[in-house]
Amino acid sequence: MTMAFLEGKAKKSESDYFGRLLGDFQRAIGIHSARVRECDASEYQRLSREALRTSLWFKRYAEAVLHASLEDDQGDH
Repeated sequence: MTMAFLEGKAKKSESDYFGRLLGDFQRAIGIHSARVRECDASEYQRLSREALRTSLWFKRYAEAVLHASLEDDQGDH
């Protein structure tokens, strides 16, 4: 799931970029990543759909408000 990916990146990264993004993501969904690991299959599926919707919203926000694009990302965080 998206939160597990962000947790892994946050642990490996020297910057706080992924940690801040994970916090924003958890607040937007309204659930902490530790709770996701404890939920049943149907709840996990629902949260996965919510994570995809939230990721798309973050992407659209970045494009519309911050004028960012995937071409702007050099991978250095």
